[in-house]
Amino acid sequence: MNKTKKSQSKISKFSCDKCGGSSFKNTSTTYPLNLFNKQINVNRVAVKKCLDCQKLFPTTKGKEKLDRALQAYIMMMNI
Repeated sequence: MNKTKKSQSKISKFSCDKCGGSSFKNTSTTYPLNLFNKQINVNRVAVKKCLDCQKLFPTTKGKEKLDRALQAYIMMMNI
């Protein structure tokens, strides 16, 4: 008797906060950061874009890049 191992894919259903949509496209785009009433535009951030309402959600790598950009901006302003 052969035992086969069934692989279960870990699919997490991600839904849009704004419209509740579940169809997304991975893309890289300029993402705005708001800090102290100023808008900082960070280029080439990995995001998921909702195909229904066009809202942008940073991916894990995108969040890391935004954190690095924010730290660099704060360091630059303290000098």
